Amino acid sequence: MRIPRNKRYSYMIEPKDADLVGRATMVSIFDYLMRTAHVDAQKHKLGVYEIRKKNLAWVISRAVVEMGTVLRDMDHFQVVTWISECNRIACVRNFIILDTEGKEIGHAVTQWSMIDFKSREAVNLLNQPRIIRHLHPEYPTCGIYPKKLLSQPEYSHREDHKVVYSDLDFNGHVNSLKYIQWMLDQVPIEWASNRQLWHFDVNYIHEIHLDEKPYILSHLEDDFAAFEICSGDGRAACRAEMQWKEF
Repeated sequence: MRIPRNKRYSYMIEPKDADLVGRATMVSIFDYLMRTAHVDAQKHKLGVYEIRKKNLAWVISRAVVEMGTVLRDMDHFQVVTWISECNRIACVRNFIILDTEGKEIGHAVTQWSMIDFKSREAVNLLNQPRIIRHLHPEYPTCGIYPKKLLSQPEYSHREDHKVVYSDLDFNGHVNSLKYIQWMLDQVPIEWASNRQLWHFDVNYIHEIHLDEKPYILSHLEDDFAAFEICSGDGRAACRAEMQWKEF
């Protein structure tokens, strides 16, 4: 698969990124992907600080991540990223994760929109010249695509949560990484310790704010898990599906 050569960003898994058995968590991997998206966008004057001057903000709506190899504490790796598609309301950003030998060990695809802070409405991305110039349709989307997730007919567990200061980002609502952390905290330690989370799908639907009391619904069966985070009034805010495999 052809990928851009000038859009590679280097990282190392730090102790804070690893779980109790030394593996990089999905939260930390997703964090590195979001960090890469931010740095790459900033380089093209499309980063969060640049567009906030125009009262605009990026909003991630869907993402899918697949990891073929486990990253561990102190491992070095690179992330390659590019935008392959764009329409009026959303653009598609791709990620390839490479090991130190340049071998692909994971990939991800994310879907983003841009909103106006004042009107809270979506901005027409085709009217944003910098985004159009930043497109790379010559490099195809990775072999996966984020899908719409539906509510499961039956969840076997519910966990209540109160939003606190450390859950929030600079937009004043729950950080996208926190949703993932809340969901993974529902998985029994002895179960997750012997399995690799290799496929992760997430939909961000609505915002949750400070002092709200959301709850997390979950259901684990075999190597599959489904989650739904709802705000206090029962409205779905985030859904995810995860697939594990035994070591």
